[in-house]
Amino acid sequence: MLADPADQLTTTAVDTPLAALRATDMLEHITTRATGAAVGMLNAYVSPEAVATALGIIRTKALTLLLTARVR
Repeated sequence: MLADPADQLTTTAVDTPLAALRATDMLEHITTRATGAAVGMLNAYVSPEAVATALGIIRTKALTLLLTARVR
């Protein structure tokens, strides 16, 4: 889903670095909102271990995602 935009951003970074920085800033805001929405849809009792397993990440990263998104 994100492979093409990643390639485009890499190309843009070479050609117009400021445009690439603006685009990555916008993507960061989008992902922050999407993370919050996704966590909001999870049961409050979903464990960091379950999230880590589902996403293929380590428990501490999953815990950070959960806590950060729930605070917002």
